Amino acid sequence: MRFAAFANAPEGGNPAGIVLQANSLSVSEMQRIAAEVGYAEAAFTSVEPEIASLAPEVENELLAILGLSTDSLDEQYPLRVAFAGNWHPILVLKDQTVFDNFSFEPQALRALMDEQEWRGTVTVLHAISAVSFEARNLFPVGSMTEDPATGSAAASLGGYLRILRLVDVPCSVEVHQGSHVGRPSLLTVEIPEKGGITVSGSASEIA
Repeated sequence: MRFAAFANAPEGGNPAGIVLQANSLSVSEMQRIAAEVGYAEAAFTSVEPEIASLAPEVENELLAILGLSTDSLDEQYPLRVAFAGNWHPILVLKDQTVFDNFSFEPQALRALMDEQEWRGTVTVLHAISAVSFEARNLFPVGSMTEDPATGSAAASLGGYLRILRLVDVPCSVEVHQGSHVGRPSLLTVEIPEKGGITVSGSASEIA
């Protein structure tokens, strides 16, 4: 099935394939189905999240590519790389204006992502509250630079928040994404006390 995920209309959210009852599928079968769907993302399963620190030189290079410094970061949220199916660096910026206006050189970021084997997005956030975030998920592939809605990044954020004890679990977190690329999206992240993270939202079927 093809849907505009995390949006109420086909022109919002993120075009994605959704495969139900996929637990018995092998990796090669999932890759074949994803290729047939033909979108950047297809959703199958959830995994136990984890996080790791970045080497100082990698952190410095990432910040330089984004035109940021450690002073740009919200001190409540340490820079980490988080996993819930793909690895996503997570940066939380303290200033709304900086969040809205930072830019980057796509080829340089793509090179760093490939070097570090980050298969997901670079997740840049601004905290509206402890349980509500604005997100820009950087994904430089071809003409694309930002992803309008990223379920795997939202799941990774949920794991990051739980592992670092930045929220009281169980809880629900909202992620507002896509407005910077003209496809506004809303993702709901359910964070249980343990186990996988659940990401949900509205969807509109694409004919």
